[in-house]
Amino acid sequence: DQTLKTDKNNELRFYHGLDGHRIVFDSTLIRFCSPISTSLNHNVIQMYIEEGSRSGMMLQCKEYSKYLRFFNSSWLSNNSAEQEHIFCGGDWPLRINSILDIGISSYNYRYYLCAINIIQDL
Repeated sequence: DQTLKTDKNNELRFYHGLDGHRIVFDSTLIRFCSPISTSLNHNVIQMYIEEGSRSGMMLQCKEYSKYLRFFNSSWLSNNSAEQEHIFCGGDWPLRINSILDIGISSYNYRYYLCAINIIQDL
């Protein structure tokens, strides 16, 4: 009986790392149309980025629609503590709530994205 991490609104938080990449997003809503691995544990993603190129971005995403579907693959993993979840199809978007720039600056863009999400919801 595994408890999934949620925020105060009872929404799941998914983390995905982009190793060494800088990407410009045109929206805070993102659809993953090809299979993509995420984790409920941000420390796992940060560890993989730091082991790789030592710089990259970590996305924190939340459910945008109650119809969002994903596959909890942690029971298949060699390390269930990674809490891996896989998205595929892109039918329903995730909302990017934070982008953490991991590297020299380690800057968190959470407040900027919060303001953008408020404006986008108007």
